[in-house]
Amino acid sequence: MVSDSGAPPLTVAELIRELVADDPGRRYVAAHHLANLERGSLAPAIGPLLATLESDPSAMTRNAAAWALFKANPLASSFLPQLLLLLKSDQADVRGWASSILARSAPGDPRVRPLLEVMASTDLDSETRWRAREALHDLGVTPVSDEGS
Repeated sequence: MVSDSGAPPLTVAELIRELVADDPGRRYVAAHHLANLERGSLAPAIGPLLATLESDPSAMTRNAAAWALFKANPLASSFLPQLLLLLKSDQADVRGWASSILARSAPGDPRVRPLLEVMASTDLDSETRWRAREALHDLGVTPVSDEGS
């Protein structure tokens, strides 16, 4: 288990194993610790973090995993197909984070901008639309406005 009790810090491999623990608190702490590591040490965790972002039942854990992926830029670009699929998630927070990660990890990919433009104007969740507009802004695109938020 991850601990702040003065025990030696867990390795990246140990943190990755904690991402699938039965205890949601352990999964969150592992994702949180991974998010606080240096970008270069996150390479082996990208796949497991994407899986956590996609399917963990805890929004807090998904957000910690997403922050780690966001920080891992450009390492996450090697997982572009999975990131593109996350734009269609049933979870609004997952769609929003995926748009932010894509803007940083794959800004030149021709598939990213059109998908973000659709999200920015049509996603049912206002925060997801906002994240998509921010991602477009990061790409140098003037995003559509959201009159309803």
